[in-house]
Amino acid sequence: MSTSPSEQPINEQAGADPTDPVEAVVDGGTKQRRLWDSIPKKAIAALAIALAPLVSVLLVWMEHERAGIERQQPTPGQLEIPFATPATISNIVITPCVPRVSAELVSSLTARQVANGKTIIAEGLRTRTHRSGIVAALAVSMRQTEMRNLANTAVPASMALPHDEISRVRHELGIFGQTPSDGPVDMRMSPARAARSFFADMRFPSDGTQWTPKDLADRMTPARDAQPIGVSVEHCPSSAFVVFTGEFYERYVDEVANEMAAGQYPDDNGDAMPPMASTRTGRRP
Repeated sequence: MSTSPSEQPINEQAGADPTDPVEAVVDGGTKQRRLWDSIPKKAIAALAIALAPLVSVLLVWMEHERAGIERQQPTPGQLEIPFATPATISNIVITPCVPRVSAELVSSLTARQVANGKTIIAEGLRTRTHRSGIVAALAVSMRQTEMRNLANTAVPASMALPHDEISRVRHELGIFGQTPSDGPVDMRMSPARAARSFFADMRFPSDGTQWTPKDLADRMTPARDAQPIGVSVEHCPSSAFVVFTGEFYERYVDEVANEMAAGQYPDDNGDAMPPMASTRTGRRP
């Protein structure tokens, strides 16, 4: 199609520039350019540089969240955790109620916790308490005080006696968090005497029924109004710690028996019974 000298092709008319990125003639029609086509390349580069740190931070955060979710998944052979919120007991991370059980968990206890736990085992052997009773006592101590010997600022006399830390529960002392009804301050603050008193109060059914460590642990847990350290009374009975303290018992019972035979853990009670002959299969009298 020809044009007269007074007529110009549309792309040559005034205001129409064939190189203008805003408008372009395609097959006689005009299309609008994309919005970002009008943004200078330098501005785009500057925006990308500005957003790069934010993107990096977002990626790091997402990786951290993913790793956290993976850590919460139980590994093969590990107990399923019924509650998701973790609590900390010394160097041990547990969840309300059922702790993850492993040899590494027992190894994470402090030297003082191990010493107190071994004292409980020693007094259990001395009083010929059945294994289930000793494991239950360890579980109660773990729940009440994390197997630490606790003094209490509300009981000034306890602060002058050897202790590991300070109790957060009024009037409770020692490795079992015992109250004034359990005995005098010096008895409650002595791990050996406190354990002996604990076992003296433990009663088995007269019909010979063998109570499990879980049964005994819950029966022997002192009533309290406040929460034990780090965990919730509502969700954590002492029986929740039985598997863990059973692991502790198996780890240290023979060592304690040998140390008792060598003169450690001396008996300051002349009426106490001698240790059981067998530490693993001994029967209660």
